[in-house]
Amino acid sequence: MVAEAREAELLDRMRQEYVSEYGDLVSTWQSLETKAQGTVAIAGIFLAASFNFAREIPAGTGYLQRGVLAVCVVALTAAILFAIGALRVRSIFRRPGGSSLDQQVQALSRGETLPSDSQLLRMDWDFVRGWRAVIEEFASANGRKARALRRAHTVLAIGALAVSALTVYSILTFDAR
Repeated sequence: MVAEAREAELLDRMRQEYVSEYGDLVSTWQSLETKAQGTVAIAGIFLAASFNFAREIPAGTGYLQRGVLAVCVVALTAAILFAIGALRVRSIFRRPGGSSLDQQVQALSRGETLPSDSQLLRMDWDFVRGWRAVIEEFASANGRKARALRRAHTVLAIGALAVSALTVYSILTFDAR
C-alpha cells in the first residue's frame, strides 16, 4: 500500500511537470510565430527596396551590381518562404484532459464496479504517457518551426547585407551617374 501511495505521488508530480512544460512549449510556439511574422515583414521591406533598385538601374550598370541585386531578390524571397514555412507548422497538440480521464473511468466502471487502487494507478500511468506523447510531439514541432525560422534569418541577413551594400555603393557612386 505504501508503494502504491508513493507511486501515485510520483505520478501526480510527473503530471504537474508535464503541465508546466506544456505551458513553456506553448509560450515558445507563440514566440516563434511572432518572430516568423516579423521576419516576413522585414524581408518584405528589404525586397521592396530591391525592387526599387531594380526599377532605377541605369543602362550601363555593371554585372557586379546587377548580380548583387539578384542575390538580394533571391535571398529575401527565400527568407519569406522559409518564414512562411515556419508559420505553416500548424499541428494542434491537445493536452490530455478530463475527457481522456473520463473515457478511462467509463471503460473501467462499465460493470458497475469501482476501479481498484491498482486500476487507478494504471489509469494514472496511461494519463502520464499521454502527456509524454503530447510533450514530445509539441517539442518536435517547435524544433521544426525553429529550424525553418533559423534558415529564414540566415537568408534574410544575406539579403539585407546585399541591399545595404547596394545602397552604400549607390550613394558613393551617385555623382558618377
